[in-house]
Amino acid sequence: MVDKPTFVTLSSVKARKVQWLWEPYIPLGMITILEGDPGLGKSFLSMFLASEISRGGNLPDGGDLDQGNVLYISAEDDPSYTTRPRIDAMGGDPEKIRVLNGRLAFDDEGLKMLRAELDAYEPDLIIIDPWVSFIPPDTRVKDSSSIRALIDKIESVAKDYGCAVVLIRHLTKMKQDNALYQGGGTVDMIAAARSAIRIGQHPDNVDHRVMAHLKHNVGPKGPSWVYMMQIPTEDGGVPRLEFIGEEEISVNDLNAAVGNTNTRPKDAAEEFLKRELRDGPRKSKEMLALAEERGISERTLVRAKTRMGVQSEQKHGSWRWSLKSA
Repeated sequence: MVDKPTFVTLSSVKARKVQWLWEPYIPLGMITILEGDPGLGKSFLSMFLASEISRGGNLPDGGDLDQGNVLYISAEDDPSYTTRPRIDAMGGDPEKIRVLNGRLAFDDEGLKMLRAELDAYEPDLIIIDPWVSFIPPDTRVKDSSSIRALIDKIESVAKDYGCAVVLIRHLTKMKQDNALYQGGGTVDMIAAARSAIRIGQHPDNVDHRVMAHLKHNVGPKGPSWVYMMQIPTEDGGVPRLEFIGEEEISVNDLNAAVGNTNTRPKDAAEEFLKRELRDGPRKSKEMLALAEERGISERTLVRAKTRMGVQSEQKHGSWRWSLKSA
């Protein structure tokens, strides 16, 4: 294998036009971040995109999508109880959507498995929800160089296969004046992404959600879209996502609401534990990383864990937390 030269003459570099999954929000061959607080519909939005791609449907702006494959890698949504019912309710084609059916970390072995999956099924879109759940155990979440190196490896997958990669992350509770820095994790994440989308609650309607374009390095800034989750009664109450239309709501409008809460840290930690452990045991390392993303300190989390009687059990070489049985 011949190594690439460190420097080249610019005239030898071929100019390329950006290809889009959804212009100008989600470019192909690059990383897009989708971020927002829990419960605002990040997963619903990603499943909507997966459904529309799987059946060759339409985008909110009226654009047509060619039918393609999707790889949905989720640590939070159970394929049987959550992902499949939602995809069915949205009219997606489950034959065109692949899901995670085991444990995965983006270490060398995990990335090798990912590339093998892409060789076999050639997805147009990869969704990683939430991305922090797939950080290898030996990667320090707070270390910028380690996180940037990992993101670079994921980006190389996007480039090599020409697919869009959407990394989903949560916001921190600590208010940041600059909306770019409100997302969880190191600043290298937003620096590495070519596009980023912020999800927030509508300032004037608690039932509506807003999708705003936070970062747009490779294209113009897109308009903000308003959507809501509707729960029909005829199919067991599985929510569906419905886009309402464009509206002039900025990322700064959404960011102004972040951190405006009277919730005490201990209460936030207890709510976090109840929500994240409600579907079963989770790795302690994963829980600590998720808590850090949301601005909950390890000390506060451990105290809340003790107060609630959260159980710890070592299994398969790692500690797992679970809610106390009723």
